[in-house]
This record gives sequence, structure tokens and C-alpha cells, in this order.
Amino acid sequence: MEVPIDRRVDVGGISTRYWMAGSGPPVVLVHGLSNSIEHWLLNIDALAAEHTVYALDLIGHGRTDKPLTRSYELTDLARFVIDFMDALGIERADLIGHSLGGGVVLVIAETSPERVRRLVLVDSLGLARDVGIVLRLVSVPVVGEVLTRLVLQGDFQKQLKRQRATWPDADVVPEEMIRLRYEATRWEDIRATYFRTLRAVSNFRGVRRPVLQPIVQGLRSLHVPVLVVWGEKDDLLSSRHARIVQDAVPNTVVEIFEDAGHDPMVVNPERFNRVALQFLRDASR
Repeated sequence: MEVPIDRRVDVGGISTRYWMAGSGPPVVLVHGLSNSIEHWLLNIDALAAEHTVYALDLIGHGRTDKPLTRSYELTDLARFVIDFMDALGIERADLIGHSLGGGVVLVIAETSPERVRRLVLVDSLGLARDVGIVLRLVSVPVVGEVLTRLVLQGDFQKQLKRQRATWPDADVVPEEMIRLRYEATRWEDIRATYFRTLRAVSNFRGVRRPVLQPIVQGLRSLHVPVLVVWGEKDDLLSSRHARIVQDAVPNTVVEIFEDAGHDPMVVNPERFNRVALQFLRDASR
């Protein structure tokens, strides 16, 4: 597993890390909450065989700047991705978003449809209010800080055991990828911006209504082909949410990964890459 070279671009005064690979029509990958571009390591090369792939660390995530003075509302994260595209001269792209990143690309598709060719949503936030109990607890001030400190304590071997326990069929996940995720939890200021982002989009009751309602109401205005990929064992965002998109958007294809939880592109990358590439080809025709 070869890690791409880190690149940097200024996005509205924010030093932003990204990876770029391949050639062809542009595809932009947007990771989920508390994650980084490392989460796409098992997918970039396959997608880059037919596309120019860009994967960025969102503001407040990975090795991108983490200013505490900035807003981390979903609409601001969507604006950040559009500004990233502008900074690299990407006028229009296929957008692939996982979890929080799914909510981000949905906002872009609904508010700036001219920037989006096709949409791939992977276990996406923003389709229903209910979320797993873990996210609900961590969104509570003080409680979240205590729980996070307990979960992240221990050396890499303890983290390795814990993370393998959270991934169904985890033997297929390279240890090096888990190590990269472990190191990401130690990056400077990452926890502060994690809580800022989480609490901007959710609380103990689930996804905040001001975040949820515009997205759900805007689904019927989508006129781009949509692929929805979901892990059937997802205990953070239920696979039932996939049907919400299918019922509202005519050009929707749904793929449920029976062997996966919240990270189907990690647990079963071969199937994810095959499905995503086939969708992008078919949607082009």
C-alpha cells in the first residue's frame, strides 16, 4: 500500500493538505468526521485508473489547518470544498462523500448543482435524524471529552485490537492503514476541532434539525445521478437511510454491503471500487 505524496494549497487562508492521482474527469473525495484522506487509501489507485482523483483533508481535520475561530457548520464545510475546487481550477466534478463528507457533498449538490456531475454517498450523514448512541453521547459536552479520552488511551497495539473489533471482516484491513488512523488521533488540536464539528451538526437527540431539514427538502431538486453505498451493519448511521435517497431522487442506485459497518470502502474496497467505477461509467453514458 503506497501512500501518495502530500500536497498543499491555500484555501481562503487555510493551508490545506490534499492528494492527487491519475488522469481523466475529476473526482473529489470527502472524508468523514474525525477522519482524513488516509481513509481513502484503498480506493484512490483504483479510481485514478480512469479519473483525476483529489482527496482533501477538510478544515479542522487531518493535516489541514485547525483554526478554532472558524465555523464548522455543514454549510461552511461545503463552502470550503467548493473553495478548494476553485483553488485547483476544478469547475465541475464527481463528488464522493463518506459519513459527514456525504452530508457535505449533498449540500454542494443541492446549493451549487453546476459544480457536480455525479454524486456517490457512502453511509451519509444528513438523511435522517437518528444516529448511533455513541455519537449522541460524544456530542454531549464534558461527557464526550471523557469518553474520547478513554477510547484513545493506550499504545498502538491496544488501538489495533480495538479498531479491528469495530470493523466486520477486519482481516482485510491492512495494519498500516490502522496505524495511520491511530497516528491521526494524535495530531495537534484534532480533538478540539472534532468536537466543534460534531456539535455543529448533532446533539444528544441526533442530527440537528436546522442541518437536516434543508438537505432532506432539497433531495427532490437533485437532477444528477446518485450512487448510495451503505454498510448493512452500520451502527452509527442506519442503512435504512439509503432508501430515503432512493425514494426522493429518480436517478439513484443503491448498493448495500452486507459484510460492512460504517466503512464499506475500507472493509470491502474491491467491491466498492468496482461499483463506484461502474456507476461513473454508466452515468456518463
